[in-house]
Amino acid sequence: MKITPKLITLCILLVLVPSVIVGALAYNTVNNSINKGIQDRLTAQAQDWKRLVQSYETEIENQEATAKQTAQDIVTAQAKMTYILIQKTLDDNGGTLPAVVKENLLNRLNQTTVGKTGYIYILDYTGHYILSQHRAADGANKWNTTDANGRFVIRTLISLGKNLTGANITYYSYYWKNQADPVAREKIAALLHFPTLGWVVGISTYYDDLVNMTYRADTIKTVKNLMYHQVIGTSGYIWVVNSSGWYQVSKYNATKGTGNADNTYIGNKKDANGVLFIQEAIVKAKAAGNNSAYEQYPWKNAGETSPRMKIAGLAYVPQWDWIIGVSAYYDDFPEAQQMATQIMTIIVVIIVVCAIIAFVVANQMAKPLRKLRQVADKITDGDFSEPLPPAKGNDEVAELTASMEMVVTALKMKAKK
Repeated sequence: MKITPKLITLCILLVLVPSVIVGALAYNTVNNSINKGIQDRLTAQAQDWKRLVQSYETEIENQEATAKQTAQDIVTAQAKMTYILIQKTLDDNGGTLPAVVKENLLNRLNQTTVGKTGYIYILDYTGHYILSQHRAADGANKWNTTDANGRFVIRTLISLGKNLTGANITYYSYYWKNQADPVAREKIAALLHFPTLGWVVGISTYYDDLVNMTYRADTIKTVKNLMYHQVIGTSGYIWVVNSSGWYQVSKYNATKGTGNADNTYIGNKKDANGVLFIQEAIVKAKAAGNNSAYEQYPWKNAGETSPRMKIAGLAYVPQWDWIIGVSAYYDDFPEAQQMATQIMTIIVVIIVVCAIIAFVVANQMAKPLRKLRQVADKITDGDFSEPLPPAKGNDEVAELTASMEMVVTALKMKAKK
């Protein structure tokens, strides 16, 4: 192989190999930086949504506190009237209740409604009804009755009531579910005590019989609607699961007007590598506490030939038991991908330019050597007319040229003899 191609190959390799290595490292660094930027962006958005949900929770708590106070004020007013009625009846009858008077009093109290469906009831100290709703269970023993949370509600009411004196009132709230009700609802009971009769009187009703208690449900629905219509990147979306892995917010379905899979279990979902990524996301989000985290995983949709890498910024809202996932594919951010492509293009251009420069430099280095070879070929044929290239610099090529000049001079002198 001639020296010129060798020099050109050597120069190109000396320039190209480092350029490719540096270019690959630069591209990898830039790509990692872009991915880190996407991670930071989604985790920041998850944290923003967490703050928004928590601000709504504070507003809900304030609204509910106001509504409950209003409800308490209403039952308090009825409790005071009830106390006045029973105490006056006692006073009018010398501190006792003859059978007829007692029956008339109970019938009168039975006709009183509290809110829409509330009523007045009376219990003795052993949990027997003296007065029940519509008088349907008078005399029944309710001592072991439990509320929707499994607490012995009648025992608690009697215990609280027996501690009262005079016209004092105390309050107790509990969740109660009638057979026809789809879910338990919260009730409030204002309690009075008449120790001479052995009575604990309850003025009881559901909170939502007195005031609007749908604010929480309405607000959660508002937050979900906000999330449904968020687009992350080009096709990403916000999802929410609870600690058990049930969807609270899923990808929006315009036809349904809600999430496509709300209230379905996805805790057993696996990514393209077989990893239970929802379970991992739940653990990471809850471990992050007040901060945010992220989960990245390969995901392959139906109809796709290969999985794509996806990332979800995560935040946990304990008040609602929500794990918020702000998710998208890495390639859902075209501006980031365009930047990576532009950088890769610049790197390729630099490599090509460096290769061209290496080619030119190598060619220039080989040019005097080619000229020396031509002169040597002429001398071999006895022709000394071909001039040697000028010996420039102090490198080996210049030294070789000077040596050739001495050889040519000596041969010319010998030829003349």
